[in-house]
Amino acid sequence: MYVVSGGEDKAAIESLAKLYEEALEDNKKIIQSLFIYIQEKSGKELASSEKSTVIDDLYSYMLDDGSSKHYMELISAFLIENKDDENVVGKLKMIKEGIIMYSGLKYDINPSNLDSWDAELTIFLDTEILFSACGYNGTLFKELFEDFYSLVKEINSGSQGRKIHLKYFRETQDEIESFFIKAEQIVKYDEKVNPAKTAMLSIIDGVKVPSDVILKKTMFYEKIKGLRISLDTNENYYNESQYSFNLEDEKLIGELCEEIGIQRSAVANALELLSHINVLREGNNSKSLEDTGYVFMTQTTAPLRAAWNKKIKKVAMPRLQHLAIS
Repeated sequence: MYVVSGGEDKAAIESLAKLYEEALEDNKKIIQSLFIYIQEKSGKELASSEKSTVIDDLYSYMLDDGSSKHYMELISAFLIENKDDENVVGKLKMIKEGIIMYSGLKYDINPSNLDSWDAELTIFLDTEILFSACGYNGTLFKELFEDFYSLVKEINSGSQGRKIHLKYFRETQDEIESFFIKAEQIVKYDEKVNPAKTAMLSIIDGVKVPSDVILKKTMFYEKIKGLRISLDTNENYYNESQYSFNLEDEKLIGELCEEIGIQRSAVANALELLSHINVLREGNNSKSLEDTGYVFMTQTTAPLRAAWNKKIKKVAMPRLQHLAIS
């Protein structure tokens, strides 16, 4: 952020304008490179409307909001192909920071209140967030996690003591275990990996035998433990006393599949995790984000889209959108 002090400072204003123009030009260059890449891979010229869709998809890809699917695979391939190009990565980081800052305006945490934060908040992290914490999803996502983690540390270092707790559900642990098992199979049988699966590529990078994957898994758990991210030990999500707060319903799952266009298993898994949050809150979703007590942080499409669906909101009371945040 650039701040110009003094409305009469013409030189400062001109300097800011120059920086702004340079940033715009950098954005244009990286997006133009993406256009060229897609045209080469698809073998056809992009029309103006298609270029607009590419830009929308790039922004959606960076936020993983699942709002569009047209060019996602080609965008992913472009990012992976250029992951070691510091110039490209740097420009993409600037674009992403702009998108994140814009999207952040939708949330109601006031940065000026960080020093006086006195509410207990448990944030449950999904598999992709945990992978980002370990750098498996690339530099951009690792830096975004580090920015988030710095904010958590800042709040927890206040005079009131540790207020924000980072955890992950057992279901998330099961997904992580399955992921590493798949990685072992890929190494053992020399299978090909989808280039869009950045985390999988990171895990098998430099791996020669399946036992190396097991070692990486051990290092992964040691890393998140070192970040004070712990496994949730609550076993009461399906107690009879909590039944009224349970969001899982076969009919609802089917309706969500049709509306948000995501396969049934993904929707069912997402609803299970959102249900856990609703149980922990005992259905009280009317507070501001920092006072909700529990949230699920994800960069995965299914829970994000499910959490914002009107059918879910009716079941779980107002402001369920805060059950899942990106």
